[in-house]
Amino acid sequence: MQTVKFNELIETIKSLSSEEKEEIKFLIERYLIEERREEIYQNYQKSLKELEEEK
Repeated sequence: MQTVKFNELIETIKSLSSEEKEEIKFLIERYLIEERREEIYQNYQKSLKELEEEK
């Protein structure tokens, strides 16, 4: 996969149609939700382990 510089990415996004920008926004929001959900789950797992170890 080719690496795209952040500035190039921004310029590409700026050139998209409104509908395409909305789709990107939707996707990014979903990805952020998924990442946060995973983070919460990992914290939960860590807490369970600490509880088992009586910390």
